[in-house]
Amino acid sequence: MFFSGLYKNKYDNQSYMKIFLKITFFALFLCSAANAQQRSSDLTGPYLGQKLPGMTPEPFTPEIFSQEREQHDLFFGPGGLEAVWTERNPADNTFRFLYTRSMDGIWSDPIVIPFSTTCRNMELCMSPDGRKLFFSSDRPASHGGEAQKMPDIWMSEKTVSGWGEPQCLLSPVNSPDIEVQPYAGFDGRLYFIRQSGKIRRIMCLMPVEGASADSVPFGVDLFEKQIAGFCVSPDERIIILHSRMEGGFGSWDLYISFRDSSGRWGDPVNPGQAFNTEGAEATVSFSPDGKYLFFERDRKIWWVDAKIIVRNRNK
Repeated sequence: MFFSGLYKNKYDNQSYMKIFLKITFFALFLCSAANAQQRSSDLTGPYLGQKLPGMTPEPFTPEIFSQEREQHDLFFGPGGLEAVWTERNPADNTFRFLYTRSMDGIWSDPIVIPFSTTCRNMELCMSPDGRKLFFSSDRPASHGGEAQKMPDIWMSEKTVSGWGEPQCLLSPVNSPDIEVQPYAGFDGRLYFIRQSGKIRRIMCLMPVEGASADSVPFGVDLFEKQIAGFCVSPDERIIILHSRMEGGFGSWDLYISFRDSSGRWGDPVNPGQAFNTEGAEATVSFSPDGKYLFFERDRKIWWVDAKIIVRNRNK
């Protein structure tokens, strides 16, 4: 009945038919575009469809990574079926978090996590169970407030509709000092760096069954040098961080510490040219199964077979 009222005469019928066809074509175009936005990359297979690396670090550059922006802090969720990372726009020094997952074996195009475009959000980390995101931010402590002068550690939890509104963690994580660079360990602990004046210490949030959690310095005597970042292997026997310690190859270098059978952590060792160059290496993460390492080199993501660590240790 609706269309019958449009057809007044031959010429009107032709005119309205053209309009109808144009509207129909436009609607089909929008549907196609929406579908393409979800699946335009057609990346299949583990680790965003990239060829697995060997014992020499290689660039990790799936086509869904922006060519104009810098990539940092890449983390894969359980089974390697989802991923998050940080992108920085060098033109205006803004950051945003991106998320993608494998659906029916095909990786979706990344979406920008909405809350990440508000305020300055950095140093992203996904918990090993894929349920939480931790990051540092100068976000206002209350809605409508001003940005904080010193960053705190925030957390967002996954919901049925996406990532929830971030919550600022309370004591014993955040304090009047500066807290940055969170890392969620496979043992359920939360590691982060606390800076008081010029002193930077790695802290460890240790949940204790039946008691309140507490943050304690982690290896104070071992790591009181100029350090940043912190990564613990799934088997909790290897620590990787980046530092500007003397004797490095360039700007920031990666350093590795091994835990012996007695539980003691060894001095951080520079693995040499196996990892480090004259540029800057930083922000390391392990794949969920511990087989691969992802790290930042000159503001792009690289990866390598994690066996390189053992080979380097035995030299």
